[in-house]
Amino acid sequence: MKALVAVQRKMLELIYVIYKNKTTFQTNYEQEKRACNTNMVDAL
Repeated sequence: MKALVAVQRKMLELIYVIYKNKTTFQTNYEQEKRACNTNMVDAL
């Protein structure tokens, strides 16, 4: 039961942070992040 409450609290915190920052969900965030990392490695 404690685990369920902990998960609910983390979800609530995440929703609050996203709402407060007016951040939109990026569906291809991981792909953009990997592309940026490979560009940085190529630059070095």
